[in-house]
Amino acid sequence: MDEFKMKYTGRGLTNAEFKFGDVMKTEMPPADCLMVIHVLHHLNSFAEQDQLMRDCVGKLKPGGKLLICEVQSRPWWKLFLSYCADYMLYPGDSIYYRKPAEIIDVLKSCNLDVHFEESHKGCPFPHVTYVATKRGEMPNSGATVSAQQ
Repeated sequence: MDEFKMKYTGRGLTNAEFKFGDVMKTEMPPADCLMVIHVLHHLNSFAEQDQLMRDCVGKLKPGGKLLICEVQSRPWWKLFLSYCADYMLYPGDSIYYRKPAEIIDVLKSCNLDVHFEESHKGCPFPHVTYVATKRGEMPNSGATVSAQQ
């Protein structure tokens, strides 16, 4: 919900649509791919995280992909840096980091095949990327991407 960041979103992308708004309230059209990047830990609870992931899966076409980038719990010193950064950038907000196994369990319970990869090498924060594919028929080529900030 940061309008300042929206003006830098999607530069040079012709097959993506970006919308400003509350990710928990914004209607999303059916999509071949949805990206949730550094959003989950800023929601108000683990239950909201679960709900957002389920809502996203509900909007995916068969064979569609849900890409989630999040902070994980290790290594501990990178997690500490993430806490410091989030508390300085978002003072007063609660932060809800989860272990990868917890996110994977939610995604698998939604009929998704899940692959994840630690993506924090060379970065001071413990990032992990999840690529979850909705089981079913693959979408056609020339797919479009929808994203929420």
